[in-house]
Amino acid sequence: MIAALSLLASAPPALAQAPCELADGEPAVYLLTAEPTPELLSLFGHTALMFVDARRTPDVTIYDFGRFRPPSVMQMVWGYLTMTQRYHLAEDTTQSLLSVLRDDARGVVAQRLNLSNLERLRLQRDLHRTAVEDGEFTYRGYDANCTTQVRDHLDEVLGGAFSEQHRQLGGSSPATQILRHAASHPLWFGLQWGSGHLAHAQVSGYDAMFVPDSLQEGVARTLGSDGSPLVAETCQLLPVGQVPVPDEAPRRTVQLWLLGGAVGAGLAGLSVMGSATAGRVAAAIVACLLGLYGSAALLVGVLGTFAPFWGHHNLFFAHPGWLVVAAGAALAIRTPTLRWPYLAACGVLAIVGLGVVLAVARGLGDHNLGVMGLVIPICVAVAFGLRPSRA
Repeated sequence: MIAALSLLASAPPALAQAPCELADGEPAVYLLTAEPTPELLSLFGHTALMFVDARRTPDVTIYDFGRFRPPSVMQMVWGYLTMTQRYHLAEDTTQSLLSVLRDDARGVVAQRLNLSNLERLRLQRDLHRTAVEDGEFTYRGYDANCTTQVRDHLDEVLGGAFSEQHRQLGGSSPATQILRHAASHPLWFGLQWGSGHLAHAQVSGYDAMFVPDSLQEGVARTLGSDGSPLVAETCQLLPVGQVPVPDEAPRRTVQLWLLGGAVGAGLAGLSVMGSATAGRVAAAIVACLLGLYGSAALLVGVLGTFAPFWGHHNLFFAHPGWLVVAAGAALAIRTPTLRWPYLAACGVLAIVGLGVVLAVARGLGDHNLGVMGLVIPICVAVAFGLRPSRA
């Protein structure tokens, strides 16, 4: 098995580290960090622990907290929305996990941990017992996932020394960690829109290690129980195959302002240079989209999926009130003299204005500015397009 694992690292393209050569030496434990992919379920990467011991059969055991029993699509969606999706720890004595990662062209970095024999045995004993007892836990993106489970087990076997060494503010925030991984995914805008000031507040270095690459960097800066570095060796178990995750979350405020201005100008221009009816049709479509988006986002926030990201002033920019405007705009297509659709649009604009005031009071950030720049021109243009015609 050890020889087979060495072959997995052969013929790499550009390696981040030297290829792993797992010799038949002393028993060892490795922290495995797998690259993320553009797919939603693997967007943030993966973490596992690998125990290597040539004196035992099987000689390689992998502990993986990322397993779940395949539910139906609706069960999975509901599980993630309500934060009730159940995961469990699997004790893998084959190459199945590594084979899957290799087939997905996901690089894997292995860090050999400098644990004493007692610590290593205790860690594997605890993991084995947890796996045998099913090891189920409720997946919560920020404080209970495959990475936090490994992190917390390492902290426990080190007697709390891991968390103690990283208890100071780490200069990062949950929003930063999430948004940099979602930089090239459509989910990015929803997360950007929903990331309030609490999500952008700095957390401890330990709490920031809820994504795999941050844990990988964190253990490299940690001292073991004997005072030496916790990571004794780093190697590339599977070759790099994905685009690296950016170190910082992308800033797209200017792009969102340009998009909002272009859509707003298009709506207003359609009402002036086209026809009033065309302007109302476009206003109904745009208001419906914002209303559906705001309703879905509010539901997700209430259910708890993105709890650290919700409950703040960006909710004033897209919400179910836009659906009232959409309904009014649809009625105004047949009855252009109706006044209440225009008043509803003005009411939504007032709510947006309140959101701006609250955002300024909290201290404007990129997570506010981009959303404001997108929504305000559109809201003004919708109100302009719903002006009642004279009888």
